Amino acid sequence: MNALDLKTKNGKTIIDIGLAPILDRNVDITVVDVGARGGMHELPASYAKHAQWIGFEPNPDEHKKIVTHTTDAEKAGIIPPKWKRETVEQVALWNEPGVRDLYVSSGTAATSLMGEVNPKVANKVFMDYGGAHGVGVAPMGSTTKKTVSIEKVNCSRLDDIVDNNTTIDYFKVDVEGAETLVFEGAKSLLGSGKILFIRTEFFCVPFYDPHPLLGHQHVMLHDHGFRLLNVDFGASRYTRCKSRIPKIVDKGLPFVGNALYALDPDRMDISDIDLQRMGLVSLAFGLRSFALSVLQDAKLLSEAQLQDIENTLSHVPLRRRLRRNWENFPAMFAEFIYTGRLTNRSHHWRYEA
Repeated sequence: MNALDLKTKNGKTIIDIGLAPILDRNVDITVVDVGARGGMHELPASYAKHAQWIGFEPNPDEHKKIVTHTTDAEKAGIIPPKWKRETVEQVALWNEPGVRDLYVSSGTAATSLMGEVNPKVANKVFMDYGGAHGVGVAPMGSTTKKTVSIEKVNCSRLDDIVDNNTTIDYFKVDVEGAETLVFEGAKSLLGSGKILFIRTEFFCVPFYDPHPLLGHQHVMLHDHGFRLLNVDFGASRYTRCKSRIPKIVDKGLPFVGNALYALDPDRMDISDIDLQRMGLVSLAFGLRSFALSVLQDAKLLSEAQLQDIENTLSHVPLRRRLRRNWENFPAMFAEFIYTGRLTNRSHHWRYEA
C-alpha cells in the first residue's frame, strides 16, 4: 500500500488530509510524463483522480497503445489509475523544435532519439538476461539496442507546450539518454520554480556519442535549485565480457537507474501550497521523513494533523518486521559465530521506507 493511502487514527487517509488545503484553493495538480510508454503507474489512484496527466510518447505504435488502453502493461493486468484529465501527445520533448529520427529498438523500452549506439562501447556491455550461474550473457549492442526501424517524429520544448503559469507537481523523464536535452527544453519552467518533483532515468555507461550521464543531470538540476533525494541503481548490472564467474562473487558494473529530485526547500523560496504539493509527491515515493518536514514547513495542516500523520508513518507492520528480521538473520548468525555476540538490530525496523 502506498503511504498516501494509510489511514490515520482519526479514520482519514493521509492523502485526504494532505489534499484538503490544495483542493480548497482550487489548485490544479499536474503530472507530466515524458516517455509515457506503458502509462503512468507510480502514483496511487487516490492521488491520480485529482490530477491531470500529460503524457508524451513519440513512438507511433506505443502512442496508439496508450490512447486505446492496450499497452503491454494493461494486457498483463497492470491497470493505470484513472486521472481527472488525461492528454497524450505524440511528440518528443527536446531542447528545440523540429523533426528528428527516432531509433526504434528491438527492445521497445530502449527506443531513443540519441541515434545508433557506439559499437566499441555497446558490444562490450554484456547484460545478464536471467543467467543463474554466470554474468554477461549477451552484449547490449546485439540485443536490446539493435535498431529495427527509424521513424521521423516531431519534437517540441516543454516550455512551448506547458504554460509558465502552470506548476508541475511531478515530472517523470525516461527518454533513454536524452534527459538533459528534455531539461534544456524546460529551462523556463525549471528556472521559475514551476517544477516541484522529478524522477529521471540515468545511465552510467556512455554507449551513445555524446551521452550525458548521471553527473551531467545532477549538476544541471542542482544549478536549477533541486536537491537529490534518492538514487536507485536497481538490479541492472553489466560486465565487459561474457563470463562464467558467478554473480555472487562479482560486483558487476552499474548500468542504469532512477534518481529522485525535489526543489530544495532550504535554498529556494517555495510557497506554502507548493510545499504541500511537493510533500505529497515525496510521500508517494516513500520519502517519509522528508515529506513530513516539507508538510511541517508548509504550515497548512494543524499540529494535531501533522502529529497524526507522523504517528501513522512511524508504524511498521508486523509482516515488515518479520521480513526485516529474516533478511538480517544471516548477518546476525555470522556475527555470532565470529564474535560470540548477538546485536539487537530491531532499531533498523524504524527506518524502513
